[in-house]
Amino acid sequence: MNVQNPMAIDFGSIVTQITSDCTIGVPDVEHPSESCHENNYTAIWDTGARMSSISKRVVDDLGLEPIGAIPVEGVHGEKSANVYMINITPPVGIKFFAIFVTEAQMTSVDVLIGMDIIKYGDFLIANGDNKTVMRFQVPPMNSKL
Repeated sequence: MNVQNPMAIDFGSIVTQITSDCTIGVPDVEHPSESCHENNYTAIWDTGARMSSISKRVVDDLGLEPIGAIPVEGVHGEKSANVYMINITPPVGIKFFAIFVTEAQMTSVDVLIGMDIIKYGDFLIANGDNKTVMRFQVPPMNSKL
């Protein structure tokens, strides 16, 4: 895999949530790396989440059908959540295809990008000069900090 242009977002001030645009698509049955149809949504990046999630709005917009359900543990305890298969493209421009996500209640965003996606790149949050800058690059650099 070639190094892609890293995604960088300058929020202009210190923020308490890292958000970005992303595209969610329905994987084509015969060619899962391609999407039948897709929409753009706002995502929150969450290093405390093991698995990415989507809102009911995404499910309804794209006509997704659950492929099963799994127990998920959150701040309010454990509950069962529907599982869906999606393609997701964050602004970095690399499509992650045939990703399993859960449906979750969300109010201010429609997508939660968890460690199942973040683990594939270098993820940096910096707060210098009184502003937050987030950077995500896939694949990760070979050098270590």
